[in-house]
Amino acid sequence: MNKKFGDKIRASYDKIADTWYAEREWYIEQASIDEAITHLPTNGKILDVGCGSGKPIAAYLVDKGFDVYGIDISPKQIAYAKKIIPEDHLFVGDIGDFSTAFKFDAIICWFTLFHIHADYHLEILKKLNHLLVPEGVLLISFADTSYEVEGTDLKIIDEHTIESTMFGERFYHSGNPAQLNSRLVALADFTILEDKIDQPGNQVILARKN
Repeated sequence: MNKKFGDKIRASYDKIADTWYAEREWYIEQASIDEAITHLPTNGKILDVGCGSGKPIAAYLVDKGFDVYGIDISPKQIAYAKKIIPEDHLFVGDIGDFSTAFKFDAIICWFTLFHIHADYHLEILKKLNHLLVPEGVLLISFADTSYEVEGTDLKIIDEHTIESTMFGERFYHSGNPAQLNSRLVALADFTILEDKIDQPGNQVILARKN
């Protein structure tokens, strides 16, 4: 992860951990989650990348009977996630440094990749591919930078990156135009099953490892 982004994102999510746990509910992701799990075996092993407090995604998957693991860079978010996910299934750190002795049936990376600078997205996608079993499933959201930010409270940092504010803290979001995001998924050796814009600026891709 870009160190500048990583340190800032970690600090911001630590600061808002209490509010995030209290207020984070379903936003737009449930339909995409429901579609993804139709491709999984019963009790399949799922990694939630950027799991935060575990709400709502990990909690939903646990209730569905899946074997859920989580990784997040924020220690305070992980402290809350322990209420939902077994402690030995949780990891504090950067997905770029993460490794296990086993593979996952699915990886969910929702509202997470955009906190890593777009220059590193292909590298991360290849890492996610490596963590999956053969024909494992990836559900991932991207920032679609073709979204027009003029007239919003978003601040342009560079051609790939915008800055936003949530609960009084600044966050960075980095991405590419949707067509390039899709190309990167294919270059990381995935077959795209579904590719959609579910709200302005948010691209969702469901893919299978080749």
